[in-house]
Amino acid sequence: MRLGAGQLRLAAFAVTVLAGVAFTNAVHARIYAPASGAASSIVLLPSSIDGLSMWRHWDNALGGAVEQGAEYSNAEIGRSVQLDFFRNVRTRHNGALCFVGRGERVRSESVRAVQLHDGAAVFDILVTRAEQQLRLVAATECQAGGCSEEESGVVKPWRHLEMRSLFGGDPQPVVPVSIILMRDLPGEDAQSLAATESVLKQDFERAAAQLDLEPARRLARALQENAE
Repeated sequence: MRLGAGQLRLAAFAVTVLAGVAFTNAVHARIYAPASGAASSIVLLPSSIDGLSMWRHWDNALGGAVEQGAEYSNAEIGRSVQLDFFRNVRTRHNGALCFVGRGERVRSESVRAVQLHDGAAVFDILVTRAEQQLRLVAATECQAGGCSEEESGVVKPWRHLEMRSLFGGDPQPVVPVSIILMRDLPGEDAQSLAATESVLKQDFERAAAQLDLEPARRLARALQENAE
């Protein structure tokens, strides 16, 4: 039986729709790692850190992922620390890029191992200028075997010319983590900027020393076991 022109167009449309659905499902599977009950029950956020109490927290659904974070603060000493995790993902994410994308100017970037409460992790540490403040964003990404991060690429972009694509993500589940701190600038001179950056880095080292990322590694393991 020969198909008419209208039937052929309808068949072609159906094939296109099915191909689109298959592509969307493939991308979704590449980006997200579905959470089982065990994975969903893992608590990432501590109740306090470095003597600071949690005063606000958030859970933002982002497609199949969840951005889960909290801010810890002590009004008496005027200091705060923000923690941010991404749950249920396979693609890597450097939290520093969010602030650079908003137009904040980069002052420095370094990648190094930092001592935590439960061992060590490699962080990409970026310091940016945000109006009359400096911001420090320390990013790492936890998998079952440990937590590590690369340079963001905003300071030396020629090292990242390959650019991660949707199909270049890591097939293993990963739990991106960001530690964010801010300090007001007492002045505009180079000495004030350098001193404030130094204090921020000291604040970060102190907060990191109290941080336990074993729950993030445990979540990555649970997500991997669920995928298998």
